[in-house]
Amino acid sequence: MAIVAALAEMPRFQPPPPRDGSIWSLLGLPADVRLLQREIEKGMSHALIERFARISHLAPAQILRSLNLSERTLARRRESGRLQREESDRLVSLLTIYDAALQLFGGNAEAASRWLNSAERALGGQTPVEYLRTELGTREVLALIHRLEHGVFM
Repeated sequence: MAIVAALAEMPRFQPPPPRDGSIWSLLGLPADVRLLQREIEKGMSHALIERFARISHLAPAQILRSLNLSERTLARRRESGRLQREESDRLVSLLTIYDAALQLFGGNAEAASRWLNSAERALGGQTPVEYLRTELGTREVLALIHRLEHGVFM
């Protein structure tokens, strides 16, 4: 019962308003939910993963782990040109977390990447990027970022 209540209180995905320097604008993705939903449904380009790795200072292997993708699966997606819907959805979740971390650190990509790769006591000693492998973990990292933005250190 506590899990259901926790899920109900967790923030819902809201793409950030378009702004220069956001991950959405840097990757050429729409910040409008309806347009982003269409992109997810048709399957996003596999090339977004490589572009994101260059921009974010996150290792490609870390990105693949947080997306639950193997290198072999990514190779198959390169052949088809598109990620599957579930993979695209996980990528949007990762981009949402990265963008929130980027905002938390005033647009400093290196600081955001360092934080995403640092053990967090609030996450049981795991790194935020490790927590992104599940929907619940992604929501928890987003909630942690929101708490940090507001000076709530729990």
